[in-house]
Amino acid sequence: MSRRENCCDNAVIESFFQRLKRKRIRRKIYTDREEARRDI
Repeated sequence: MSRRENCCDNAVIESFFQRLKRKRIRRKIYTDREEARRDI
């Protein structure tokens, strides 16, 4: 990871987690953390 001023290095990872949250996590309610880990 880069320093705070170098945002371009983190853009790919941030985009991945944004899509993961949008398509997978926000549409489902998990009962516990282990269920979420198995699903992802």
